[in-house]
Amino acid sequence: MKKNHRYRFSLVVLALIGVAVGYGQGSFRYQAELPVVQQDGFYRIVITPEIAARALDGLTDIRLALAASDSTIPFINDPAVASVLKPEFRLFPLLESGRDTAGRYFNTAENSGQVVVNMLELRFRNAIVGRGLSMFGSDDNRQWFAIKEHIPLESVNSDDDSSFVQAIPLPGVRYRYIRIVQEEKGLVPVKLLQAGIYKNDLLEGKFVLLPPAAITQRDSSNRKSYIRLDWKEPFTLDKLVLQPDGARFFHRSVSLYANETCTDILNTRLLRSGGTGDINVKNRGKSLWLVVENEDDQPLRWNRIIAYQLQQSVIAWLRAGEKYRLLAGDDSLKTPPQYDLKYFRDSLPRVMADIQPAGLLARQQPVKASSGNGIGKSMLWIAIIIVLALLTIISLRLAGDLRNRMP
Repeated sequence: MKKNHRYRFSLVVLALIGVAVGYGQGSFRYQAELPVVQQDGFYRIVITPEIAARALDGLTDIRLALAASDSTIPFINDPAVASVLKPEFRLFPLLESGRDTAGRYFNTAENSGQVVVNMLELRFRNAIVGRGLSMFGSDDNRQWFAIKEHIPLESVNSDDDSSFVQAIPLPGVRYRYIRIVQEEKGLVPVKLLQAGIYKNDLLEGKFVLLPPAAITQRDSSNRKSYIRLDWKEPFTLDKLVLQPDGARFFHRSVSLYANETCTDILNTRLLRSGGTGDINVKNRGKSLWLVVENEDDQPLRWNRIIAYQLQQSVIAWLRAGEKYRLLAGDDSLKTPPQYDLKYFRDSLPRVMADIQPAGLLARQQPVKASSGNGIGKSMLWIAIIIVLALLTIISLRLAGDLRNRMP
């Protein structure tokens, strides 16, 4: 009989634990399934505009979870940027070395792309010597022209590294061949290991097309046009492309506002025929207002306005054959998760495949968001307290049984 009581108590405890876990996981109101990957590795998981619209500001409530259990797995946020300057070292191959007719030692580096060089980076073996350098340029590797001369070579003796880099400013040249000459005749040369330049490559961000907005235009007698854009969801807007009709030549000032009273200005730009019509903006909401200064011209028709959002994504290690999903819509998650994976960002592969989630779905039993502690958190704490109390009772009963059995 006592065994039956203990068995019932155990079932109750397991049921309450299940309730507690259910409340802990059911606070996400939306989910989007991910396609199954065919091999293990890091993947870039795109946060679609529909998912971002249902998530909190800053995507603090976005989680990546196993589809079978909703157990979360670590990820790294891949920040969305419109453009970024990325410095990259471009190596100039050293084609030949030797001594010229004057007995000076030289190296010839090739600038095959004939890019403008205004700062040449040279790496030498460490040496404590007094040397001078001269630079010459050529387009055919036969006829040479002076670039810069009498450049003191740094004298370096470092215990940390066996080589050093000297950056040499140049007047800006496009020669295909650059000859680095050590000016002292007949002396043992300092060994040149490599030559090249640093270039800042502009990396453009990826933009995702937003659903079309409902456009309403009102032309006022104050020589202005008021255009309202409405979306069904509070999308994050990063760029507008305006393509007006009505005039072959136009030059209009356009201002963007986040509110109907046109007091919260987001951006202002002059648009003219033949231009791109792009306007950068940072706003989240269901509506946007444009004010166009027409002066004495006839109003343009603003029926073609295209909206974009910068692609937002997270990076995670996914296993082949495993099913995953994105979770969103938990109002209690005001801060993003902190995972150890963020300390290994530099170890991530430079090229990763993008994964597009399936359509966003409402979860079957969502927990309604509420102010304060919320019913979900309250029930979770109550369940935990009851579980602890029942475990205490079971432990005391087991201890009593053991005492009764003792002779």
